[in-house]
Amino acid sequence: MLREGGTFCAKFFKMHDLSYLHVMLKQVFKDVYVVKPESSRSSSAEAFVVGLGFNSGGKLVMSDSMQVLKQIEEIKDDDEEDALTF
Repeated sequence: MLREGGTFCAKFFKMHDLSYLHVMLKQVFKDVYVVKPESSRSSSAEAFVVGLGFNSGGKLVMSDSMQVLKQIEEIKDDDEEDALTF
């Protein structure tokens, strides 16, 4: 989960339609870069995508799995509060 203005970096393997990934990330980041470090072998398909300046448009953006984890944490918090109430 990212906060407003946050930075995202992920290693990935270059694919044929890299433009789709770029377009999707541009929707929520001010700047998006695809970088291949000089130290990486030229024959390697690995690269990094970096998103700077996260902007969710005021909406919280979470994957389905992150939403499930958040719900679990909320349930745990509720259980702990109930345990402290006499």
